[in-house]
Amino acid sequence: LPLLKGKLEAEGFSCRVIVSNILFYNWFLGGKEPQLCVEEVYDNPLKILSYYGDIEKRLWKKSQEYEGLDVGLRYMNMAKYDRTEFDSVLEAIEDARANPFIEYYDQLIDEEFVGSGAKLIAIAVTFQDQIISAFTLASLLRKKMPKAKIVFGGQMITRCYTTLIEHDGLRQ
Repeated sequence: LPLLKGKLEAEGFSCRVIVSNILFYNWFLGGKEPQLCVEEVYDNPLKILSYYGDIEKRLWKKSQEYEGLDVGLRYMNMAKYDRTEFDSVLEAIEDARANPFIEYYDQLIDEEFVGSGAKLIAIAVTFQDQIISAFTLASLLRKKMPKAKIVFGGQMITRCYTTLIEHDGLRQ
């Protein structure tokens, strides 16, 4: 994304990159990131394992607030919905009890997008775990910024392109 941003700016376009994955974890954990300084790791290298475990526990605890959700540092699973079935993805983007991205993106869009004048919004989808999140973001953007053009890209979109464009519900 930084390379694309640089190219677009070199061509005279104004753009901004928002890494919503990292912002999501901060929001999901309530903005209270556990702190670990480099000196602590030098003094006790195993401290990083404890730090990692503490974050995983907090993610698990927060996940319990949503129906069938399991969030870890390396994965995101919504047991109620199958991210590989597009009809299921469409159901997930409307289910606030199971999908934390509805609340998260609703807030993020109001804070970062609405009023920005953005005419084009690109969403990168690299991993399967990001499919429900990405389509949730697109759905909310369509509602809040109907004039903005939304473009998807990334490995998962490339791999699923034909299936995606053939699905009526996802093309909206």
